[in-house]
Amino acid sequence: MTTQHELKVAERDTTITPRHLREAGYIPATVYGHGVPSQNVQLRAHEFQQLFMHGQREFQLTGFISGPAKLQNLNRDAVTQKPISVELHLNPQAKGRQATKKAAHSK
Repeated sequence: MTTQHELKVAERDTTITPRHLREAGYIPATVYGHGVPSQNVQLRAHEFQQLFMHGQREFQLTGFISGPAKLQNLNRDAVTQKPISVELHLNPQAKGRQATKKAAHSK
C-alpha cells in the first residue's frame, strides 16, 4: 500500500484558457468519481510533477475538493513531456470499501 501525499487543488477559473493556465504554472484537471459530480480544478504544475516523478499515483486532495484520489489519466506534450491535463478519480469511501473486501475474503 502506498502512502498518499497531499495535493492541493483549487477551483478552476473557466474564463482562463487551459493554455494560459499552463503558462501561469498550473495544470487543468478534472476530478470525478462514483456518485460525485465532475469538477474542473487546477493543480500547481511544479507540485504535481515532483510527486509524479517520485512515483506517486495516489493523492490526498485538499483545498476545493478533499478526499483520497488516484491518478486516472495524464496527458503530456509529445515533445516536452510536460503535463497538459490530469484526470483524478475520487474515492470518498476508499477505506470502507477495502475493509469490506478484506472481510469478504477472510471468511
